[in-house]
Amino acid sequence: MLLVWLAAGASAQVCPDVPAQVEQAWAAFNDAELEHSKEIIAAANESLSCQTSLVPTEDLLALYRLDALVSLSQDDDKGAVGATLRAVATDHVDGAPPEAKYGPELAELYRSWADRMSGALVTIRVDGGGYAWVDGRRVDTLNPIQVVEGEHLVQLVIPDLIRSELVDLSADYIVYTGIPGVELPYPIPVPQPDPDPAVVPDPAPRVASTNRKRPAVLLIGGAASAILGGAAFATGFRSEQSFKANAYGAPHYDGCTRNQGCYAQARVDVINADAFKIRAAYGAGYAFTGVGVGLLGLGAVGLPADARMIRLGWRW
Repeated sequence: MLLVWLAAGASAQVCPDVPAQVEQAWAAFNDAELEHSKEIIAAANESLSCQTSLVPTEDLLALYRLDALVSLSQDDDKGAVGATLRAVATDHVDGAPPEAKYGPELAELYRSWADRMSGALVTIRVDGGGYAWVDGRRVDTLNPIQVVEGEHLVQLVIPDLIRSELVDLSADYIVYTGIPGVELPYPIPVPQPDPDPAVVPDPAPRVASTNRKRPAVLLIGGAASAILGGAAFATGFRSEQSFKANAYGAPHYDGCTRNQGCYAQARVDVINADAFKIRAAYGAGYAFTGVGVGLLGLGAVGLPADARMIRLGWRW
């Protein structure tokens, strides 16, 4: 059962004070004016729903106990039971009337009904910010309350106004405050249905790993290639300097000194051979250096965690 509180202006009619009405009813009872006492009690019961101030638990119990006592004095067993049930609903644990003031019969009636009703408890919760008072006990979002089934005085405290209502509860109850709520310090468990054994769940999606492999062979191979490239560049540079300084004169071609055609051709062949060696050295330098830089860069960045190893090889 849900309670929806609607904002409304305060009533211009002044609501009677509960303790004052109980005091008047006691005075009439002590004067043996049972009917008048009963009328005052009935008016006090009706005024509970118009209260604009909090009604303590003891004031409610005082009203219900006196109602039951007057009913017993009038031989109204039904009225006595009804008033006792309201007292039990207000406090089913410590609401027993003192025997010295109300007599043993009323105390026994309370204990009997409290034992019966304590087995059927309902929960009252608050939805939203602020708080409510149930039979004089404070309730908020984090602190629900359990009470026995029956009639309860629910009072909602909102800015500059207290709304009161008598509610007959037979199931759990929610008081909606209409005020922005607070975040619970714990998650509210949501029951999950049992999995159907006939249904095979989809495999969990594969999530790409952020880890990357950095095989040592890449770094070692890159460094070795870079060294070889450097050595090739150095060889090419030295050969180039010697090539530029070499005049490729006659002493190099002693076998052709008497044959100018042989000499010229031999000189060209030697020059071409030396030039090819220089180009080859520089080409090897560029190749090894490029491979080395690539492997070093790949080793530094790393490979995806699921990547296969790269194999490098040369066919001679």
